[in-house]
Amino acid sequence: ALVLAHFYPQPQGAAGLVLQRAAAAGVRLAAIDVSDGLCADATRLAAASRVGMVLSLDAPAWRDAATELARVAGTGVAQWVGAGGDDYALVVTAPPGFDVAALLVGVAPVVRIGQCSVGPAGKVFATVDGEIVAGRGYFHGP
Repeated sequence: ALVLAHFYPQPQGAAGLVLQRAAAAGVRLAAIDVSDGLCADATRLAAASRVGMVLSLDAPAWRDAATELARVAGTGVAQWVGAGGDDYALVVTAPPGFDVAALLVGVAPVVRIGQCSVGPAGKVFATVDGEIVAGRGYFHGP
């Protein structure tokens, strides 16, 4: 599934609409699609939300596919997971205790990969199996 998502990305419009309706009803949510690499887009989301993020991508269910894609790309899995992108998965932040998985049941799969921190705003610290993710994805402009 991860390989197909990478080579044939599908925008998560239905999930976005569900999230938008929840936000309109008063739930404090923020979301971004991953199109420039997980860490790059998480950094954008964190900066706009004025929070930091700590992401732990340890032992993901998609480990074998991520390892194979990283091998094909000629990089390590931590680099590929952190800086790879273009799969249009959504990164969503929600208040503590809010169940995003329940909100999106039957619409999109949800995997918790981290949490927001009080700062510094716009900083993302990510690890894969304890290895610090060095790649930061693609940033447009200067």
